[in-house]
Amino acid sequence: MNPKGSPSPGLLAASSLVIEAGGDENEAIAAPLHDAGEDQGGETRLADIDERFGARVAGIVRECSDSLTDDKTHNSGVLMSDIQLHGVTYLNNFTAGPTQTLWYYSQVLQILIDREVSPRLVANLGENVARMRELIEQKLVSFASLGCACASIRAGLA
Repeated sequence: MNPKGSPSPGLLAASSLVIEAGGDENEAIAAPLHDAGEDQGGETRLADIDERFGARVAGIVRECSDSLTDDKTHNSGVLMSDIQLHGVTYLNNFTAGPTQTLWYYSQVLQILIDREVSPRLVANLGENVARMRELIEQKLVSFASLGCACASIRAGLA
């Protein structure tokens, strides 16, 4: 995941996911701009978006937040790639550890299901959450087994 402010392929992926889910041109334009109001100047930035892309795009951006479905779907996919490449312990590099990260994405998924968001986008996020859960639970079981083995070794040494 790229830190805020750095270029991200997720911006273009956001537009692609919107189009694939049946979004229109204005929604596809708004997708990569969804955090612009929050992160890049507030109302001044929104006025700039209105001038450049029109009131509808600016309105969509204004209504969006960091919980935009395609953004979370993309982020969870990137995170899954990183976990598969580096292992579950990769999540220890973030403020939230593995179980907190899983909880967060599970909550996002449930909110999107409750809001009846595009089944295609929710399905992709659901697959990422399910795989993340599987990998994290495998790791937790491994740690628990290791703990039991260590306890047995300690008991045998006593």
